[in-house]
Amino acid sequence: MKKLLITAAASLLLLNGCATVFGPSQDTITVSTQDNDTKVFVDGLYMGNGTVTYPVPRGKSVTLSAEKKGCSPRVLQTGKSVVGLTFINILFWPGFIVDAATGSIMKADPVFYNLRLNCDS
Repeated sequence: MKKLLITAAASLLLLNGCATVFGPSQDTITVSTQDNDTKVFVDGLYMGNGTVTYPVPRGKSVTLSAEKKGCSPRVLQTGKSVVGLTFINILFWPGFIVDAATGSIMKADPVFYNLRLNCDS
């Protein structure tokens, strides 16, 4: 029984990377528009009007869009950057592999987007 517990504990340590264990599994982005009646979409799904927040899983990008009658729609892709905690894994490469496979080495960057529409006045 003791061998089983030691093996299980060692497996957990070897199979988890720093960013996977210590970092959040998602980032919250905020999308803001100049008017409260502007519709905001994330990956084509309506999320609300004006300013909305949305959780983005680590390692993923989403497509943001804003629409309003009489205005040209605005579409953009969210950005990503490397999580600083990832560099600790240089000393422990199995953890880096796990973090890379799970997408935990990347975070949403930036987390605030201001979608301004070009409207006919």
